[in-house]
Amino acid sequence: MSLKDWARTIKLDVHALYLAARDPRTPWYAKALAVCVAGYALSPIDLIPDFIPVIGCLDDVILVPLGVFAVVKMIPPGVMRLTAAQFSALLEGLDWGRVHEARREDGGPIEARHPFDR
Repeated sequence: MSLKDWARTIKLDVHALYLAARDPRTPWYAKALAVCVAGYALSPIDLIPDFIPVIGCLDDVILVPLGVFAVVKMIPPGVMRLTAAQFSALLEGLDWGRVHEARREDGGPIEARHPFDR
């Protein structure tokens, strides 16, 4: 996986986590950790100040993706697939309600591939 693909995966996960946090099937502890990760990412206060060369930015590059990865692992896989599909539909300009209804009439499950699925 290239660095560009990895960055896209993190971007997809962050947006999918926002949608997953609003889902009632998401456990409360995953929601709490998601708030903590988002707070750390947006906070001007860092564990290692950014003005220290190299390692100042390194904590943001390592801790935030690890936090996102941990939250993704805490959320049930079905919820993550659903929210990834919702975000993909939003990116493509599709009306998610119409996409979801079409899938349910067909009787098949909503197919969405998440990069962390094996």
